[in-house]
Amino acid sequence: MKRSVIFITIGVLVLALFAPVVNKEILEFLQTAYPGFEPGEYGQMGDWFGGSTAPFLNFFSTILLLFTFIEASKQSEEAQKQGAESTKQSQAATGQLKLALEQIELQKSEIKAQSLENDKNRFESQFFQMVSMHQDITKEASHTNGFGTTTTGRKAFQTYYDLLKH
Repeated sequence: MKRSVIFITIGVLVLALFAPVVNKEILEFLQTAYPGFEPGEYGQMGDWFGGSTAPFLNFFSTILLLFTFIEASKQSEEAQKQGAESTKQSQAATGQLKLALEQIELQKSEIKAQSLENDKNRFESQFFQMVSMHQDITKEASHTNGFGTTTTGRKAFQTYYDLLKH
């Protein structure tokens, strides 16, 4: 269809470009074929030629305009289809991004929970190390009184307390 529009357009342009040459040849032919043909009659001949060819040229112009309209309609429909497809792809991409964002938020909350659990485990570990150290210190504490009696462990702390109390 595009080829036919191009050929018709080229044909109309060729006719328009060569019309003056063809018209001159026709007039020369008329002057030689009809020796009594007067130049004043050229106007009448031109009116007749223009009047008879104008409807055909108008018809071809209308056909070209119709082809142009049909092509524009097809391109418009194609653009609408591409726009709809692009919209679908955008919506699909948006859905995928939302899903990815939800997964990231879930991972973020899991990492936060794991971090809290690690902090708790670290605190408990340090706490139990300190309790163990306290027990070691308590076991190693000793006090020897003036009579040579030695007390160790928790009893040594009781002795310290009694000495400080008095």
